[in-house]
Parts: sequence; C-alpha cells; structure tokens
Amino acid sequence: MITDFIEDHSSESISADEGVELKELRTALKVQFARMEENWDSSMLSVEDDIVFDEVEEIMTSTRAAVDKALAAAWNLLKKKSSGQNPNNGALPSGESCKSTVKLPSFYSGEPELWFSQCEARFRAGKVTTEVQKFNLVAAQLDESTALLASDILKTVPQEDGTPYTKLKERILEALSLSTNEKADKLIAMNGFGDKIPSQGLQAMLKLVPEGEAENPGFLFRRLFLLQLTADVRNSLAQTEHTASTVDSLRLLAKQADHYYHSTGARINAIAASGGSDVEELGVDAVAGKVLCRFHKKFGHKAWTCLKNTGKRCDWTGKLASRPQGNANGRA
Repeated sequence: MITDFIEDHSSESISADEGVELKELRTALKVQFARMEENWDSSMLSVEDDIVFDEVEEIMTSTRAAVDKALAAAWNLLKKKSSGQNPNNGALPSGESCKSTVKLPSFYSGEPELWFSQCEARFRAGKVTTEVQKFNLVAAQLDESTALLASDILKTVPQEDGTPYTKLKERILEALSLSTNEKADKLIAMNGFGDKIPSQGLQAMLKLVPEGEAENPGFLFRRLFLLQLTADVRNSLAQTEHTASTVDSLRLLAKQADHYYHSTGARINAIAASGGSDVEELGVDAVAGKVLCRFHKKFGHKAWTCLKNTGKRCDWTGKLASRPQGNANGRA
C-alpha cells in the first residue's frame, strides 16, 4: 500500500489529508510487524524442527528489511514533499538512510569472515557505498572484546577520503581468523561430525581449506572427510562413482552419505555415542562434550531462552542473556 501510494504521488504534491494517510500506513505497518514479532516470540519454543526454525527466522529477518525499506521510502516522500523538493532528486541523507534501511546481524565472534560477507550483502541491498557509512554500521555492532582488538581505529574520526571500513575489517579478520596451520591442525584433529549430517560436516571442513585450494581440496582432504563417517556409511560408499577430490564431487559424495545416514539411523547413533538424549530436540557440543538445546547450540552465551525451561535437557550452566528489545531471533 505504501509503495502504491508513493508511485501514485511521486510527481505531484500531496495534500495534508494524503500526508496523514501515508503516516497512518507507516504506523499500521509498524504495528503489524510488531504483532508478527510477538507471535513468533511466543511460539518459537514449540518449533521442534531446526530447519523450520531457521527458515522462519530468515523470513523474520527479510521481512524486517522489507518493512524498514517501506518506512524509509514513506519518510523520504514526506520529507521531500514538505520541503517542496522533487522526491526523485537525491536520496536520504547517508546517516538516516543507514539507520532506516540497513540492519546488521550481531557480530559472530567465531565466524568473522561469514559475518562480514553478510554485512556486505546488506550494504549492497541497502545501497550503502561509502567507507564511512560501512565503518559506522560495523563499529556499532562489535562486542566489547572485539572492539578492543581495534580500539585505535575505532577512536579515530572516519574521513571520507580514507578507508576506515577496510582498515577495521582487515584488523578484525587478522586478529580472529585462524592461520593456515591452525586450520590444518583443526582438520587433522576432527573426530566425527557429532549431530551434523555428512553434508553439514563437509561444509564445516571446507571452511578450513585455504582459498586457493577451495575448488579442489585434494585426496587427503577426501580421506579425512570419509574418516569422519561411521564405518557402515563408509562401507556403503565403497562403490560410489564420486571418487574425485574436487569440491563438486565431494558435495555429491556427502549427499549420498546423507542418504545412508537417514536410512540407517547413523546420525542418531553418533549423537547417542556422545552421551546425548532427546536426539530430535538437542545438539551435541563436540568440543565440550555437552548436550545443548538448539538456542544455546546456536547462540551460546548470547541466548536469552533455553529449552530447559520446557523440561528438555540442556547442559548449559551459564546465565541466560538479557532479552534484547525488539529482537525476536534469540540473540543478544
């Protein structure tokens, strides 16, 4: 409705009544989205399928982006019309545009490269192009420990003729990303995929492969992948046609292994062997050897709810995070 309204009045001035109508549409949109967030908040504990949970969470995120974009467009029209300017000339001031249309995810301390990739995708979608805009948005999302790693950069006033965002990104990635040797050690030390199916485990392994080898990780990598599978699944794959060591062949091999995992119950056996229970509800933290509910498995210390409150098992012993205002995704 807001989009249609703006298109109908883009080349003419709007009356006071029409301005009120547009403002009412903006208010109704805010109320409707708040109601959707509240309903998702109240029902999220009953969603048992992690795939469905992630899909709904993604819908919430994309819907919020659409809502913010519509509200920004409405604000822009009202602002331009009230000042007698043509709404098609120029855009919102950079600070207002960023505030209205671009919302970055909370910082992933364990996946800084992935986090920056997601941020840059949102920059493109929101038409955030300057180094200063990107710097300000990213700086606002950093947690305390990460901010300390780049405190000297953050204390400077970003200049349009500099590269503050690039410097900040490089500093954080340099400090938090694993070295090549650390990635190799992590691959060698792997001991099964826990509650992950083979295709998920493969993806986790591929993240540890140097960029120059990503398309063809090699025969040793292929063997390491096979060694993470249970013996019965490896035996089932003995006659596979996917024998190459390229990433495409490995993904096809992993999908074939997924089929055997689902048909033989290998995933459930792998979780049970780690001491887990309620396998449909819970995940296994392979590092700590603990059974975690999906909220603590995904968000760790930033989770503000826990399936333990519904009678399920979760071995997380820390305190729950404070629930953030206006956030339905379980993150701090």
